[in-house]
Amino acid sequence: MPAKLKSRSGCLTCVTRKKKCDEAKNGLPPKCGHCFRLGLACVWRSREQAEGSKATTAISISTTNLKAKSPPPRLAVSNGYPSFRNDFEKQLILESSRLFQPLVCATAGPGFEELTLLARFCTQSQLVRDAVVAFAAHGQASRSSDAYKLSLTSYQSCVAGLRRGLAYGGSSPAERDQVLAAIFFLGSLESLKFGVPSHYLAHFEMCRRLLLSRLSGHSVLQDQSLIKLYRMIAEAVTYTIATSSQYSLSHNAQPVGQSFKCLFPGDDYSASSPFLGGVHKLYHIMFEVNTLLRPPRADQGPTLSLKVAQSCAKLWGELDELEGSIETLYATSSVGEEVTRLYKVKHQVAILALRVHLIKISRPSAIPTDPDIRFHLASVIEMLAQQDVREPGNPALRWPLIILACAAETDHDFQFLSTRMHDMAAVLDPVDSRKLVTTCFTLGRYRHDPAEYRHYQIETCEGPRHIQSQLDFLLEPRLLDANVYPHLSEHESASPDVLVQKASNTRIEEI
Repeated sequence: MPAKLKSRSGCLTCVTRKKKCDEAKNGLPPKCGHCFRLGLACVWRSREQAEGSKATTAISISTTNLKAKSPPPRLAVSNGYPSFRNDFEKQLILESSRLFQPLVCATAGPGFEELTLLARFCTQSQLVRDAVVAFAAHGQASRSSDAYKLSLTSYQSCVAGLRRGLAYGGSSPAERDQVLAAIFFLGSLESLKFGVPSHYLAHFEMCRRLLLSRLSGHSVLQDQSLIKLYRMIAEAVTYTIATSSQYSLSHNAQPVGQSFKCLFPGDDYSASSPFLGGVHKLYHIMFEVNTLLRPPRADQGPTLSLKVAQSCAKLWGELDELEGSIETLYATSSVGEEVTRLYKVKHQVAILALRVHLIKISRPSAIPTDPDIRFHLASVIEMLAQQDVREPGNPALRWPLIILACAAETDHDFQFLSTRMHDMAAVLDPVDSRKLVTTCFTLGRYRHDPAEYRHYQIETCEGPRHIQSQLDFLLEPRLLDANVYPHLSEHESASPDVLVQKASNTRIEEI
């Protein structure tokens, strides 16, 4: 006999959609029959809410602990969660648990493709809901002007809420997790859609600080749902700062050391890297490499050169260790042979690219004809000629490909890599796509007329120098962005999509 349908005590998803719930627990994570059939995020009340605890409910729906100074909530509250503005917002929230699915690698452990914790946060926190809606609605802005307006409105509301929260403080651990999730979505929106480095680096730097604060309490590591969210945030923070801080003069990356190690125990691949199709160790090394790009001026000289050389040697050894573990990482993988081959190649490409970068940082005078650089580049080109490394929405190889393009000396090698970069740009988000395209544009322009760029000065561990070869761009990647050159016209340096994006950025800044 089928379970009796209930309208009041069922899951929050059914209550929101005004459907009766059978309260069944199908699949993993468990879902009621209705959500299971429709593929919706099945969100349940916490135990305290189910028991009717008014105090707990009051905490769960507040965006921050504003105490008596907090203004009354803007939206009405029903059934223990903020009401929806409209049906479109409701639909975005119901699909929120799978928003990051394109960025989850195919070899990830179970449960990472659908983070039901995010959906639950949306029912409890207006901050998280605004951040999620801003991110999700912007993804549909090209098809609807209403979606674009909703994205901007939600972004504004979330930022205003965060400012109030930071002003009053005193939030509970649960609210701090919600603030962390909200800032994570804002940073992701900025880094994938808008592309102003100072904006999204500020968001992810705050994410890093909040996450480190939360990890100081050992009890949080007992909650598997939180651990999954923390892992994705840790990898997003490390990856984004590692591959984007070099584009911003206002941000100097700081080594993360072993800060997030507790989230990635042992060498189990499924536990160590759910995000972006790499291993956490690889992002960590990328991060550490870029901390060597802008040495303090006071330290320049022989002492600094020695320190940088020692750091590069240490990171080179870590890359050797990582390269030797690739086969072991996938030995017990349950994914098919094709996916395994893809990820092995992606890791190898990233490792070889980082070696090229380390050579250039430790030896600033190195040029593309350097035998070691030519060897690594030839190895990568051979692999890319045999394996398509594109994954829609997954930018894991964006920075490695940029490194390799800077190392390409011959026209044949540069054209090969340029073609691969444009192919990848076609399946990525606007920001990563634009970085690939503008890199090809800048390097192509440099190859045509090197003298045009030689007056630009870059900092190295051996002191300042002017651009003398294509490889020198790796010491100041900011110069790869065509928009930093005032002598280039808008029509020369940017595609129509870039100009549209600039208008979008302006509106966000106004907010």
